[in-house]
Amino acid sequence: MITVEFMGMPKTGKTTQIDLVEDALEDNNGYKVGSVAESAMKSPLDKDNHFKYNAWCFHETANKIMEQQLRDDLDYLFVDRGIYDRMVFDDVLYKKSKISKESRDIHKEYVKQFTDLEDKVVAFLVEPQTSLEREFGDGGRVMNGDFLGILYESYQDILSQIEDVDLKVVDASNDMREVRDEVYRFLEMEDESSYTEDVIQTVC
Repeated sequence: MITVEFMGMPKTGKTTQIDLVEDALEDNNGYKVGSVAESAMKSPLDKDNHFKYNAWCFHETANKIMEQQLRDDLDYLFVDRGIYDRMVFDDVLYKKSKISKESRDIHKEYVKQFTDLEDKVVAFLVEPQTSLEREFGDGGRVMNGDFLGILYESYQDILSQIEDVDLKVVDASNDMREVRDEVYRFLEMEDESSYTEDVIQTVC
């Protein structure tokens, strides 16, 4: 089983790409793909209690990954915001003075012990203004531009520190189909010869 984390800025199409790439792998390669949903949407805790909220989200995700990895019928496991994404949000909390540097560093070292749960990471990045425009265009809650700027900086910092996992950074401002193709090739790079125009047409 290959476990893949999908991480990145808001409104970059992470969840959509999980669905698109899953369809491509299953329909065209016959692979079985499982998934772990983003834990933040399920947390019963108040977001204002930053440490406990983040701790709950991290452990919920880690537990679900470990549970799914007990299965013997999956070829891929997709994780919507996983281990490395949690490091990013802890870094954001530190930069916004919500937690101390000591707390951030202690939590980061603890979280790093779980990085061997993941084999590959796909990071979707867009400029903060693009995230803001997409959120507004969807009629959703407009996020704070200052927060998005800090978040973007934290993604760059954490991604530059990733060493022990295959990493693909994707420009999510590109066409959705192009992004899907790029992620597919990254996940199937051992057999890129099977990635043909027929595969693309079948998915679209």
